[in-house]
Amino acid sequence: MDLIDLHKIQGRAELYLDLAGVMIVALNSDGIITLMNKKGYRMLEYEDGDLVGKNWFETCVPAYLRDQVYDVFKSLMRGEIEPVEFYENPIITKNNHLKTIAWHNTLLHDDDGNIIGTLSAGEDSTKLDRMKSELLERITHELKTPLVSIKGSTEIISSFYKEKLTPKMVSLLEIIDRNTSRLENLINNILEASRLEIGVLTINKSGNDLSLLIKECAEELQDIAEIRGHTIELKLHNELITQFDYQRIDNVMNDLLINAIKFTPLNGKILISSEILDEYFLISIQDNGIGFTEEEKSQIFKRFGKIERYGKGWDVGIEGSGLGLYVSKKIIELHGGKIWVVSEGRDKGSTFKFTLPY
Repeated sequence: MDLIDLHKIQGRAELYLDLAGVMIVALNSDGIITLMNKKGYRMLEYEDGDLVGKNWFETCVPAYLRDQVYDVFKSLMRGEIEPVEFYENPIITKNNHLKTIAWHNTLLHDDDGNIIGTLSAGEDSTKLDRMKSELLERITHELKTPLVSIKGSTEIISSFYKEKLTPKMVSLLEIIDRNTSRLENLINNILEASRLEIGVLTINKSGNDLSLLIKECAEELQDIAEIRGHTIELKLHNELITQFDYQRIDNVMNDLLINAIKFTPLNGKILISSEILDEYFLISIQDNGIGFTEEEKSQIFKRFGKIERYGKGWDVGIEGSGLGLYVSKKIIELHGGKIWVVSEGRDKGSTFKFTLPY
């Protein structure tokens, strides 16, 4: 076959790729883009040819997912894991738009059978995911409406008819109020987790003092801590100024501190401290509570990865939904930070740590 015939075959192959209704992208074993069709460039909002030679993970994967996705890719290249034929994950376009892509993948091999890269076909499923999110928001709204009515009614009865109630009635009203709040929190967590999963959660960063936020959170939860006999000690820098979404990080800090209060037996100690590293602020929430086994540490940040502790002899109160730490992890990663737990085992306490760049 002469050179002219090879050029014809190559041109015909490129034409077929460009006619495809999906993104086609090939990566070498280092994650460098070696091929992309016109559909891919349109989806990613780049001009034709601009991405060849660029690192896919540094260019097209959101920062909060980059390390995780790249680690999986390198394991694939080393043959340590089998490829997943189909999955979804968000990508980021040239104009910083997040899109959810449904991928079909295959490994590329050389003549000797060595893995040399991947070939993937991706289809934009952002609109479908947004429809799912809108449906879920509608459902959660409908669930919240009767909860607000129930909560309001119990508060009215407790406030205006308390003298006419027996101690048993008062106790039942408290149970209703406590569990409607629990159900409301669960609904909010499910909605938040869904938004995070499909990449539509909005993070609104602004200049804030992380130290002040933590102090306010500790003060708000001081009464709950005192009921359980806990002491909360703060060893924080006077100021920790950086860019973050105040409400989202407040939710993270609130969830971590409530967990420390809840999973530490009576009369425990909780220490919240800060460190300033080269590029990050490091916050630690240490307790002398129940602690975690190695298996539990691998589960707690997963969706619905709660550890069953109720009824096992530990004074932990009401169990959670298993979504709080999952949501917290995603929010910290959206800020460019990391979150993890350190624990030497059962009854040896635990320390939750997270970082935020400054």
